[in-house]
Amino acid sequence: MYPRIITMLILLIPFSTMALTSDRSKPLEIEADRVLIDDKDGKMIYSGNARFTQGSMLVTADKVEIYTVKRQVTHAIAKGSPVHFEQKMDDGKTVKARADRMEYRMSQQRLILEDSAELWQDQNHIKSDRITYLLDQQQIDAKTVDSGSDGRVRITIQPESMKAPTE
Repeated sequence: MYPRIITMLILLIPFSTMALTSDRSKPLEIEADRVLIDDKDGKMIYSGNARFTQGSMLVTADKVEIYTVKRQVTHAIAKGSPVHFEQKMDDGKTVKARADRMEYRMSQQRLILEDSAELWQDQNHIKSDRITYLLDQQQIDAKTVDSGSDGRVRITIQPESMKAPTE
């Protein structure tokens, strides 16, 4: 019975909205104190107050590494103490995240938060060692991987989020 309750709670979490569809067609803009571009290996490293934006998406970090194949961005890894992520959804709400390491896989629309990972939408909140957020599939997988932690994923769902939608 316990796993069924957890499954039901996770289904109720309003993280199921999509990022602004228009964000994907916006240019990727990056700024930092220092930039190292290795065109041969398809790697760009932005360090020192790195800022990564695409439409409404904003990532701030100590360091952002961008990887490309044939000049197309495949993924980005941001590291910091912590890294911050924010993006507006099509419904007007904002999703925010924080972790020591974030990886964003462009083609999979996958955001991976690791080490002290937290994700918010409105007042709803998930905290875990690792959170994988599949934006296009509207799925979240949160788990504890640190043997030193208490082994628990923490979720806070506000009462208004649990109300049945009105037609």
